[in-house]
Amino acid sequence: MFFEKLTKKEISLGRAAAEASLSIPEFMELARKRGFTYFQYKSEEIAWDLESIEEKM
Repeated sequence: MFFEKLTKKEISLGRAAAEASLSIPEFMELARKRGFTYFQYKSEEIAWDLESIEEKM
């Protein structure tokens, strides 16, 4: 259900992961294992996430 909502852009990756009670990396790994590879993750979002991670290190 979450994967379908993602492809229809009805839900964000973070929201789908939260609703599945998973972290974003866990959700992405589950999606990959199920053959779901469609993510539209913008470069700005990746940069923001990396910045957030670096701040916590």
